[in-house]
Amino acid sequence: MLFRSKACVLRYKGADTDGEKRAIPAAVLQNNGPRCESVKKPGLIAQYYRNETCSGVADVIRVEKQLDFEQTDQPWENLPMRYNGKNAWSARFLCYIKVHCGDAPKAKYTFRLESGRKGKLFLAGELLSDDDEPKEVELAVGEHLFEVEYRTSGGANQLKFHYAGPETSPDRKSVV
Repeated sequence: MLFRSKACVLRYKGADTDGEKRAIPAAVLQNNGPRCESVKKPGLIAQYYRNETCSGVADVIRVEKQLDFEQTDQPWENLPMRYNGKNAWSARFLCYIKVHCGDAPKAKYTFRLESGRKGKLFLAGELLSDDDEPKEVELAVGEHLFEVEYRTSGGANQLKFHYAGPETSPDRKSVV
């Protein structure tokens, strides 16, 4: 009788491994179960895909502090070379934006992507913009889920996410 075991071996390669891929000891991955709290960090959860459809398993997952990538044919900061202007790829960014509405129950906010029309902006799962034009919406006090999808088949890549509202200065729009 043939027995097969199922196992997952995580390997790491870094400055502390002398350039070798080494198995990560299970003891390092342990936590205290329900007593463990996740660390809240500001930023957007970024998922990068090696296709144009944001589908399948993400190739790179990381937290971006903000979306302010200047136009370039090189990979964005700290991404592998396969995310340059020669290859097709896509990315999805998720974040909650907490608005205070200038101490009113509701307020108007303006949102805009700079993406060379390669991006789509969603608010609470509904398409808000796919044309890089400013869009104004009224929001209530609280947290609101935003999602940005970016798809490219090659060429220079750029992505910036701007918003303006009662919390931002009138002469300057914030970059998320």
